[in-house]
Amino acid sequence: MITPDYALQDALVRACKAARTAAGDNIFDKVPAKAAYPRVVIGPSQVVPIGASCLGAKEVTQQVDVWTDSVGFGAARQIAGTIVSLVEDDQLQPTGFVIALAVVESTDISRESDGIVSRARISIRAILQPAA
Repeated sequence: MITPDYALQDALVRACKAARTAAGDNIFDKVPAKAAYPRVVIGPSQVVPIGASCLGAKEVTQQVDVWTDSVGFGAARQIAGTIVSLVEDDQLQPTGFVIALAVVESTDISRESDGIVSRARISIRAILQPAA
């Protein structure tokens, strides 16, 4: 059985690859050694049941990180903007589930302590229900 957090992760990966961002296929949940920049990392998630257990609805909070080594924040903002649009424009299609609600709660862009790498942290909240 597919869990709602895995279904959302898989939908994010497929949608990001189809969107052809500058990260290309560099989309991971565990970054391999020497992975190139830019990259998208599907980070930690949380699943919380909603209402009666017989309904099966779950609230999933998912962190997505964009990492770039381009000069400035531009590349991180462009990739993050594409991911935000995928969520806001209902482009995610999780296998075995229907998304009742998907929102981007925040996007935080910062520079790492090395002064080179930029990071965008995107927090997504979605309510998923089992497909009929």
